[in-house]
Amino acid sequence: MLDSLTRHTLLVRPLDVGWDPTFSGTIVRSVLGKALHELACDRECVEECARGPGCAYQDYFVAGGEPPWRLDASALDTPLAPREIRPLSLVTWHPGASESLLAALRLALPQGLGPSENRVRFAVQEETSSAIDLVARAGVIAEGGVLRLVTPTWLRTPTWDDTPNPSDLFSALRGRLKQAGAMSPGLPWAEPELAARPIGGRYVQLKHHSQAQQRDYEVRGWVGSWRIRPTPAQSVWLALAEAIGVGKGTTRGQGVIRVEAEIA
Repeated sequence: MLDSLTRHTLLVRPLDVGWDPTFSGTIVRSVLGKALHELACDRECVEECARGPGCAYQDYFVAGGEPPWRLDASALDTPLAPREIRPLSLVTWHPGASESLLAALRLALPQGLGPSENRVRFAVQEETSSAIDLVARAGVIAEGGVLRLVTPTWLRTPTWDDTPNPSDLFSALRGRLKQAGAMSPGLPWAEPELAARPIGGRYVQLKHHSQAQQRDYEVRGWVGSWRIRPTPAQSVWLALAEAIGVGKGTTRGQGVIRVEAEIA
């Protein structure tokens, strides 16, 4: 897993007016799943998968366990003027996932995002893919700065709903790697407590209606920021958190974090 982290960035622009979502990740994931189903599944797939193992829709979208990808649609969370270009990011750690999910996005975006009565089509202006160098990124993070929870982030810790603690990110990442069977000797032991001072935050709770599943999903979690001074080992873990996301709902754009230099 950690040796094959790849970031795919699609620069997209709207072809229609009216893009003004509350949270884009669920919208993008919904059409991504529909397009992947269309590309991967046999026509006889109705209630059960007719292909079984090897079906990209089953392997990367609906199967249990840890999906080998995460989505960052946060740049689309504000209104867009026609032809304004924004990035859409997908990080994968399985070669098959890269090919299948990118093909699905290429199919879905021109068909449009959002409900049918207010759908906005997007064109892919440019597409790039690059390997993620955790060590190089950790060197930048070690200088300190501001840790931001960019999209709603929810961790399964006793106090997260009431008082989020950025130190909890480390245990959440360890649990995620263990679930994926991807623990690596290349990850250093890191002190459990991160030196952090809160700047501000708010709890977000949203509802998303899935057109494909015909049911509502809850999106909840914290957005906010802290000034941090990580150790070198903690910086490696924070670089990993930036890459794969943290907590619940990373395939629908939750748990996006960034460490940014603080502007004096």
